[in-house]
Amino acid sequence: MRAPLRFASAAALIACCSCDLLRPAPFSIAGWAPGEGRFGPEDDIRVRVSFSEDPDRPSVENAFSITEDGVAVVGTFEWDGPTMSFSPVASPRGRSAYRVTVGAEAMSLRGVSLERALEARFSTRLEDCRPRLLSTSPPSGGILDQSLGSLSLSFSEPIEEAGFRSCLSLSPSTRGYWKLEPGGATAAFAPSSPWEWGAEYEVSISADLRDESGNRLGEATSFRFHVGEDRIPPVIVGADALDRSGGLASSLAPDDPADSTVTENALWESGWRLRLRFSEPVRLWTLASRVSCDGGPPLELETAGDCSDVAVFAFVEPPAWGGRFAVRVRGGFEDARGNEADGGASYRILADGPGSRPPRFVGVRLPLAPGESDPADRDLAAFALDSPYETLLVSGDDGRYPVGEAVPTSIELYLELAAGGGLDILALMSSFRLSSTNGALDFSARRVSLGGFDYASPYGPWEGFAVARVDGILTNRVEPGVVSIELAAGLRDSEGNASPSAQRLELLK
Repeated sequence: MRAPLRFASAAALIACCSCDLLRPAPFSIAGWAPGEGRFGPEDDIRVRVSFSEDPDRPSVENAFSITEDGVAVVGTFEWDGPTMSFSPVASPRGRSAYRVTVGAEAMSLRGVSLERALEARFSTRLEDCRPRLLSTSPPSGGILDQSLGSLSLSFSEPIEEAGFRSCLSLSPSTRGYWKLEPGGATAAFAPSSPWEWGAEYEVSISADLRDESGNRLGEATSFRFHVGEDRIPPVIVGADALDRSGGLASSLAPDDPADSTVTENALWESGWRLRLRFSEPVRLWTLASRVSCDGGPPLELETAGDCSDVAVFAFVEPPAWGGRFAVRVRGGFEDARGNEADGGASYRILADGPGSRPPRFVGVRLPLAPGESDPADRDLAAFALDSPYETLLVSGDDGRYPVGEAVPTSIELYLELAAGGGLDILALMSSFRLSSTNGALDFSARRVSLGGFDYASPYGPWEGFAVARVDGILTNRVEPGVVSIELAAGLRDSEGNASPSAQRLELLK
C-alpha cells in the first residue's frame, strides 16, 4: 500500500517542477529615470527605461508616452541593449509636471507581454499648490466710484508674469493696462479712458492663470462690479444666536409687525450673544444707539472698529429664564458712505433654553421612623412643593421622634436641574434652611452630600431628578406649628444657573 503512495507523490512533484520549468520568465521593467520626485534646473531629467531582457523595440516605442502638463511630448528614441532613452524634440520649458507611461502591450523578443505597465510622474516645479484668488477691489457686486479708478486682484501667491495678461479679460472691453504689483501676488488694471458711468463690468479669470511655479488656477472664475456712486442704503440680512464659544447656535427669524402672527425664537440660553449681519459694512457707532431690548436686560456692542458687516451684542446680564423680550433695530444706521438704512428689524426671543434652567426645588423625603433597625420599617414619606401644607406626622413613639430627644435623621432633597448641570454641594449647604413656628421642632444640619438614602431606591415619581441628602439632628417638641424647608434665592448649579427667588415647602405638624 505504501509504494503506490510514494509513486503518486513523486509523480506530483515531477509534474509541478515541469510546470515551473515550462512557464516563461516574466518580462518586466527593471528601472526608470529620473524617478519619482521634484527636480531642479541642475538635475538630469532625461527619461530612460530599462527592461529585464531585450525588448521588441517597436512595441515598446508604440507603448511609450510622456506628457508635459497634460500635453503629449514629441521626441526620438535611442537604445542601449535593454535600455531605452527618450529625447524630446523641443527643450523642456521647465516648471512642469510630467507623466511617463509604458503600456502592457510592450513585448520582449520572446513575445512575452510586459508583466506590469509603468505609470510614473515627476515634476520640475518648485511646488504643486494651485494659486487662489483671495479678494478683489472693488469686491464682487461692489461699486467703483471713480471714473478712472483702478481694479486689483489679490492671489494667494505670486503669479507668472509672462502670461497672466492673456488670462484676464474685461467685459465690456476697456482700454487699459494690467500690471503686477511688487511681490507679484496682486494684479492691477489701470484704465486709459474713463469707465462708462452707471455700467456693469465683468472681470473673467482663466483657469490657465499660473503661479511662478507653473501651477494653474485650475478653475475659471469671474466677478462683477458697477461704476457710479453708491446710493444704496444698508439692510439687515440676518440675525444669529452665538453660543459661549462664538459658534453659531441658531439663526433667528424676524417678527414682522405688519402681519398678525407673532414670530418667537425659543430655546434661548443665558450665555448666548446676538449677531446682526448686514448687506455691507455699517458704521458701528451709528448702530449701537439704535439697538434696544424691550422686556429684557440691556445690550452692549462687542464688535470693535469703525465699520463692519457684522455686529455682535451681549446682554449686560443674563435674561431671566422663561422671560420673553424683543430685540429691536431701528433704521437710520449708516453704511461707510453715509447712506442711512430705511428700516430695521425686530426679533422676539423666549429665554427657555434647557441648559439655562435654574435649579427647581421639587420636594423632600424623610423617614418618620428613623430609629427602626430594619430599613423597610422606617416609614419614608415624600412631600412635594406643589402640594404645600400637608401633614408631617412627627410622632413621639419609640423608634420615631420622641419629644425632647435629639434624633439623628436625614432628609432627601430632590431638584430639577438644567441639561448638563449638576448639584453644587457648597451652594446647597449655604442655601438650605429648616425652621418651624411655635417652636414645633428644631433641626440642626450637620452634613450635605450627593445622593439619597443608601438603604432605599430614589422616590419613583422623582427618579429622574437630582438628589442630595442632608444629615442632621431633629428634636421634636410638643407644640404644633408650620414647618418650613427652604432653599434660598441664588442657589446655583454646577453651570452657574441660579434660582431667582427662594423656594419654600411648608408642612403642618
